[in-house]
Amino acid sequence: MLSNPDGLREVIRTVMQEVLEAEMDEALGAAKGERTPERLGYRSGHYGRTLITRVGKLELRVPQDRSGHFSTE
Repeated sequence: MLSNPDGLREVIRTVMQEVLEAEMDEALGAAKGERTPERLGYRSGHYGRTLITRVGKLELRVPQDRSGHFSTE
């Protein structure tokens, strides 16, 4: 799978998507659907973003929060 450029691109896209979701969890203080007193905000869907890499273009779904303050690193 990793010798196939499409397979490698999919692995990288999956990892990047997980990183974006983890950043959102950290920014909000809660995972998706989790109810905690420490929660700092709420999710508000995703928007599409293209990331150009050595293995080609990756189509990512960037999470957004209701207040519009979330920014990826």
